[in-house]
Amino acid sequence: MENPVAASARPAADMTAGEARAAVSALKDALARAERRHRECWDETERLCDLCVQLCDLKREDRARLIAGCEPISRADHLKGDLTQADLQAAFFDLYSAELEMDKARAELLSLLGNLPESLVQEIGEQAPAQKDFDDLPNAWGIAAIENHLRGRGATDEPDPVDQLNYRRWLVELSQGALDYSSYLEHEMSRHRAELDALERAAKTDDFFEGDELEQIAQAAALQQARIVACREQLDKLASSAGALGKRMEACERELQRFLGGEG
Repeated sequence: MENPVAASARPAADMTAGEARAAVSALKDALARAERRHRECWDETERLCDLCVQLCDLKREDRARLIAGCEPISRADHLKGDLTQADLQAAFFDLYSAELEMDKARAELLSLLGNLPESLVQEIGEQAPAQKDFDDLPNAWGIAAIENHLRGRGATDEPDPVDQLNYRRWLVELSQGALDYSSYLEHEMSRHRAELDALERAAKTDDFFEGDELEQIAQAAALQQARIVACREQLDKLASSAGALGKRMEACERELQRFLGGEG
């Protein structure tokens, strides 16, 4: 039998049932591989994001203990060695490219099914795609750009459009992550303030606590106050990136439209 990939290049209307069935099967296999790759990239990105959050939490606690004059924790250095900014960016770039590959594979499958005669689609036991499926597909220029990127055939005199789009999406990811973590820090500050208030009230109960206990309460209060300061320091560092989310999303949308429309 003719190679399914070669058969898929033949006009759909000229395919026999066997050729159509083989071509559809090949494209389904390609989509399954792309979806599997996307899941793997998603899981790896999630893993690294979780590590990043743990590292930020540990660094903040170390900073608070330093301010309060307490012994630092020893886990931050170990975690820091397991993750770099470049690792996280590379993981997201892999995820973005995997999404594009998955979209491309889905587009090719739906395009073939949409171009086959309806009677042939029924004969091979498939279902013709609905109009909504086609509405969600990237246009022909977008598909060509993805193919050029994957095959390394992009123009050498201008930036790779996929790389440009990935970079824009990465900037949005940084801002969104900064905004989400800022909200988490605000919650942590509220929690530390509540615990600090409770400790300060306890410290005023001189007739209930003894000297050593009052000293422990004072140390715990100092640590809670330091944790509030450490949260504020992290919030200040994240403010610029979190505040740029809107502009970065607009720039990413423009790049996406250029990518899909071939403008510029």
